[in-house]
Amino acid sequence: LKRLDLANNTLSGTIPSQLGQLQGASILLEGNLFHVSSMTAPLSLCMLRSVKVKAFDITNDVTLCPLERNALSDFYDSAKGAEWTNGSLWQD
Repeated sequence: LKRLDLANNTLSGTIPSQLGQLQGASILLEGNLFHVSSMTAPLSLCMLRSVKVKAFDITNDVTLCPLERNALSDFYDSAKGAEWTNGSLWQD
């Protein structure tokens, strides 16, 4: 799969984190109703540097991909959070 275009389809609810497993795919979700649910997009999609997908069109949407959460993920990575004694729930 090279492109998953679900843009402008009035989709709502939670964006599945499994979309981050679509290796090399461009994922297009813009123009849906994800804002209505007040849920955020999976961190794995918002942090493109850490996923296998080629592109995610709502990465720059601060409602779905909050800058603060991305900054905390950057901190976790730079501080070698995976090696912490208790690093659970940081990237969920």
